[in-house]
Formats: sequence, structure tokens, C-alpha cells
Amino acid sequence: MTKPKIEQVDIADLKLTPRNPRKRTPESASVINKSLKEFGACRSIVIDENRIIRAGNGTIAEARELGMENVLIVEATGDQIVAVQRKGLTEEQWKQYVIADNTASDFSTWDFDILNDLAQEVDLSEFFPDDKLNELLEQLGGSKNEGINVFPDYINMDDEDIDATAENFNSNVKRSIIIDFPADKYDEAKKLYDSAKKKGEDIGVILVSALKDIL
Repeated sequence: MTKPKIEQVDIADLKLTPRNPRKRTPESASVINKSLKEFGACRSIVIDENRIIRAGNGTIAEARELGMENVLIVEATGDQIVAVQRKGLTEEQWKQYVIADNTASDFSTWDFDILNDLAQEVDLSEFFPDDKLNELLEQLGGSKNEGINVFPDYINMDDEDIDATAENFNSNVKRSIIIDFPADKYDEAKKLYDSAKKKGEDIGVILVSALKDIL
């Protein structure tokens, strides 16, 4: 068995993912930061041949904040699992780490624009079973509306306010759909989409109007 190539590089040599659909929040950043402080680096990240981070952007960002300077890179081809053998933690620390490691992603969220664009470029359905991707995009698209609370404070409202708020909420929340294009039309459609988006056009309204004209 050939020994894997291992090298140490400066953490500054790694580049963050330019279009990361996963957005860190102050809460998720705090969990990662506290975990690194308390337990040190306990898990691997993933980079490509150009040292662009494909998984672990939040970990590297917080490691830089804490002054960590070096990264060990293990060259891999995907046919073996790369495990980090972390030494020196107590059983109590391991119990805490398991929770910290699994809660950081819970406090993160998605970037609607990037996720929506990626969903048009590649098939993501295998990673979002049972139409969960469309449901997620609908939720994220709705939350982008200014002045609309995705989770209205119904507890502190009377019945009349609840009815009015619910009606306003349901009528204003935008919803998203995924549209399939033939391979030879995709590039043209993407250019038109990007152009309309830059101009601030409501693409949904344009689409409905065009469909009405031909159907």
C-alpha cells in the first residue's frame, strides 16, 4: 500500500469556496469557535487540487480568527476514509465535543440565490429526497421578502390580529419552482435569467405573462 502524501501548509494558502450555498450565522460561528478553543481541531476539512475549501469553510474561518497558522494536507483519491486521531481529550470533553460537532450545522442556514442557481446547474435531487429541495427553496424564497417575518409572533396576538397577519403573510410570501431546460437551451436560458435578475426584473411575473400569451 502506497503511503499517502502529507504536507504542512500555511492556513492562508487555503481559499474559501466562492459560491458556498451554506451560510454561517453568528450562532454557528460561535459554536465552531468555542469548539476549537476547548477541544482543538478534531475533524478534517475537504479541499480540491487548487486548495479551494469544498467543505469546512466555517472551521477555517474560525481557525484563522483564533490565530491557527498551519494545516496538514493528506492527499486522497476517495477510496479510503481519512480519519483524524485526536489525542489527549478526557471522556467528559469527548461528550461535549460530540454535541458541539453536531450543533454547528444546525445553526447555519442556506443562501437562497446560490442554492437556487446550483439547483439549475446540477441535479441535487438525490441529496434532498421527497421533494425537500423545492420545499426548502420555497421557504428561503419567502424569507427574502422585506418586512415579512417568516415566523410571525402569533402568541402575543389576539384573534383579529392573527387572521390579518396570516392573510398578509400567505399572500406576500414568494414561492419557487425548478424549471427543466433541454441541454441545448440551458446556456441561453441562464444568460436571460441572469440578465433579468441584474435589472431587478420579477422573473416570475415575466414567465407567467409569457405563458399566458402562448397557452
